[in-house]
Amino acid sequence: MGEKAVAFDDIVKIGRTHLQDATPVRLGQVFSGYARQVALSIRRIESAKEGLKELPLGGTAVGTGINTPSGIFPSRGRPYCRCHRYRIP
Repeated sequence: MGEKAVAFDDIVKIGRTHLQDATPVRLGQVFSGYARQVALSIRRIESAKEGLKELPLGGTAVGTGINTPSGIFPSRGRPYCRCHRYRIP
């Protein structure tokens, strides 16, 4: 989109304000705004990925591990990690 912003920078179009006033705006400006929104969205997704790596398996006595069978992670977690291409730390 950044390339399109540069390519379209000399094209003028009608833009509308919130009050619906007609104002000239360069199409490159519009695409520059689109590019910025995509970049910010990618950054938000990337920062959210870390929190999505936790896998609540259940059966761990409210997260304490009391009475949790040994080897629970390999039997439940590894198939999940393989499926989602997540490397086990």
